[in-house]
Amino acid sequence: MKKAIGLLLAGMMLFAAACTEGTKSTMKGNWEERQNYVSSETVELDKETVRDKLLGMWTGSAIGLGSGYEYCRTTNNAKPLDAVVVPGTIAYIAMDDKYWEPNGAIASGSIGVNALRTGPICDPRVTYNTVYSDDDMHVDVLNQFIFRDYGPDLGAQDIAAAWDHYSVADVGGGETVLSTIRNNGYMAPYTGQRMYGNRGYWVTESWIENETLGSIFPYMPLSAEAYAEIFTPVQGDALCLYLGKLCALMYSLAWQYNNPRDLLEAAFDRMDKNNEIYEIYKYVVNCYEDGVDWRKACAGVVERLVFPKLVNQSDKAGFSINANAGMIFLGLIYGENDFEKSVKITSLAGLDGDCTACTVGGLIGLMHGFNNLPAKYKDYINGESKYHNYTNANSDELGVYWGAFAYCGKNFPNTLTFNEITDLTVKNLEAQIVARGGSIGQDKYTVAVQKAEEIPQVSLTNRSFERGDTLGWSFEGDEGTNFAATAAKAHLGEFGGMLETPSTEEKCKAYQKVSLIPGNRYRVTLWVLGGADREMRLFAGNKYRSYINPITAEVFVKLELYFTAEQANEMIGIEYMPGTDDSYSTSLFFDDFYVEDVTHLTDAYYQQYDVNDYYVSTDVTVNEKTVTLVCMGGLRFDFEGMAGYQTFKIYYKNPTATLAIAEMQIDGKDIGTIPLPAQGANADYNEGNCAIAYLYAGTGTHEFKLILNSFEDIEIERIEVYGGNSVFSK
Repeated sequence: MKKAIGLLLAGMMLFAAACTEGTKSTMKGNWEERQNYVSSETVELDKETVRDKLLGMWTGSAIGLGSGYEYCRTTNNAKPLDAVVVPGTIAYIAMDDKYWEPNGAIASGSIGVNALRTGPICDPRVTYNTVYSDDDMHVDVLNQFIFRDYGPDLGAQDIAAAWDHYSVADVGGGETVLSTIRNNGYMAPYTGQRMYGNRGYWVTESWIENETLGSIFPYMPLSAEAYAEIFTPVQGDALCLYLGKLCALMYSLAWQYNNPRDLLEAAFDRMDKNNEIYEIYKYVVNCYEDGVDWRKACAGVVERLVFPKLVNQSDKAGFSINANAGMIFLGLIYGENDFEKSVKITSLAGLDGDCTACTVGGLIGLMHGFNNLPAKYKDYINGESKYHNYTNANSDELGVYWGAFAYCGKNFPNTLTFNEITDLTVKNLEAQIVARGGSIGQDKYTVAVQKAEEIPQVSLTNRSFERGDTLGWSFEGDEGTNFAATAAKAHLGEFGGMLETPSTEEKCKAYQKVSLIPGNRYRVTLWVLGGADREMRLFAGNKYRSYINPITAEVFVKLELYFTAEQANEMIGIEYMPGTDDSYSTSLFFDDFYVEDVTHLTDAYYQQYDVNDYYVSTDVTVNEKTVTLVCMGGLRFDFEGMAGYQTFKIYYKNPTATLAIAEMQIDGKDIGTIPLPAQGANADYNEGNCAIAYLYAGTGTHEFKLILNSFEDIEIERIEVYGGNSVFSK
């Protein structure tokens, strides 16, 4: 990989030639302290049924992809459509039944209304017996190759290596991923974040391209959730990660639920329900139970629940993650577990219709199995049908010339049958069953069942300021500072919070007093905008995360803080710190405040390494509690690997206003770089001031190196290594 600063120099750095001695850290916690997330319960699955269900998923996805009406808009269709256009948008939605298989043409919706010749282009990516690579299938198929190549346990560095190896071409949030991997050495979650160059971070690819992840984890939803945590942020950030994780959970739970409504409820139990997508789900459910026609409910989703500030103004509703989630829910709930009805409703709902219908078709196909799909669809797309990795270079071979935008550029088969894709998926499923404590028999699989417990949400008042006031919040500040709800800047919804100072010298904070359980582990989330030249702190009691927002005043970024509660009530909120002499920003906007109890997600077994445990290069300053790294200076230590990926938390201090970059190595192998954002001159070491890397090393003893590649000095206090998720056994 190429790095921002020549890593050739880093490779020349010889720790063995000159280092100070370190000692191996003592393990913190023990395996007996971990909660038992894999129950003693097992379930047997028939091998033939498993394969049939997976074939049903892939062919069902293809039918949905081809049938969905994508981005039908008043500005790109040659004649008006018999459909709804919600005021304030330009999207055709809730289209008439006559557009479903007109003249008996299956997959007639393929990319807009092109099969009806009412649009300006014609590029049907699904035709009889044939599917061409599209953004909704190419990464889903690629993910199966990633698990084949690196699984059953893998880390973010393996996903990045696969994107590089297969030269993935993508759209939306995926457009910048490959260049970011190759030029900067970043991996998830940094490849998907706006602050590291992903301008399409809010686009829907995190859901579109990863929902089928859950299919190889039957009765193992926690493993599906764990891998969704490192696959979905490859392409994006923000609310699309929520839907990506939700859909991955749904595909895993589809093995044990035969009703979409029950499946949705079980999936939402693992999610944040203080969330706009959950509100949309409840809205659709209420419409269905009240007998509201699906088209009226569809219009209601767009009219009430689309937030244009998150989408391209030329498209409005089309890219809205909220509205497209609503279209998925419409198909699953109003479709009443009927494959054709579910796909039809989702397809005709519009917006990003090929992707929403692909998700619904794949999910219902997985639940029902290929043999139980309607005959006409099995005749249209089946196991012998071909998936083409359309790269533009093979246009003459395939006889299509519309211009591919989503494909693997090298080292990937040009053609795969759906049987071949299914067989690969079966092999990956088998590997996960064995890796998670199950076994493979002659005719059946024995799966160790995982318990998916609900994530408790801590009660908050007016968490998103949608009352239009600051009820429930407290404020402290220097003279002249101010705290208010404002409609000028909001992340989601109509209102957000705002802290103001008369100049950059004052400080202030807004917070809620929150009831907690001492000793439990919590996650705080807050979205912030502005303050580009001043330190801000997301805090809980005396713990905090320092941050300086490098993004312009037009983009929200997400702050997260994990902490262990020390008392029954803690003040949790945001603090705006004094600026430096050249600071100019006096306003900070924030919104969508969440606190979750994640105790049962936290592995009690971890390893901690600090100044006494490091081997360091000669140009590193060793203090009582920290080491100071200078450019090309580094540290190393030995750690005990665990099954599954490991979470490395690097607690550091960057007192500058500049982003720092560090190279990571495991066992002498270049893993990639990790960004260390500026925290401000007043920042100190704290539970929240850390950078996170999801890396796979395997069991046994391994060597970890961290080498500073930037020219700003960085202080490292400690590095913790956790099991990647509680579902991975020792």
